[in-house]
Amino acid sequence: MEGAAAFKGDKLIGWLTPEQTNGLHYINNKIKSGIINVPAPNRKDAYVTIERIRGLNTIKMELDGEEIKITINVKARGALAGQQIDIDLANPDMLEVLETKCEEAIKAKINDTVMVAQKELESDILGFGEAIRRDELSVWKKIEADWEELFPSIPVEINVVFEILRTGLTSKPLEIQ
Repeated sequence: MEGAAAFKGDKLIGWLTPEQTNGLHYINNKIKSGIINVPAPNRKDAYVTIERIRGLNTIKMELDGEEIKITINVKARGALAGQQIDIDLANPDMLEVLETKCEEAIKAKINDTVMVAQKELESDILGFGEAIRRDELSVWKKIEADWEELFPSIPVEINVVFEILRTGLTSKPLEIQ
């Protein structure tokens, strides 16, 4: 993936990096599978590869008085696909560390994409307005005319839960003697 063009109506307004495009796909539930590389536990010079095998993402709007808040919920599952370290990653403690690292990586991609859309592009390329229209039509009718001005300042909460279901053929690494 090399990135994506961002439009406001039919006008090109900017470009997303490959990472931001990946974040956009997470937001819009367009990722069916993929690879996540995260730093290895207890090592800064090595990575662990996790294959995302399924997931479900939702965008929800909350209304607190007149204040709108968007919540992005990502629930994903994956499998251990590879490692560059000689640590047993199949033990529960290591899996928990890796799950947290995957959650942080996904959240960072989504957050970066949201920030670019709101602060740089000032365009709802994320589909938040469409989600509000679909889920809360009465609210959308009240804010539709002002949406372009409201969008850049709407608070966005990102929740990610990642579960590693399988460790594949990974077992305790062989010891070199």
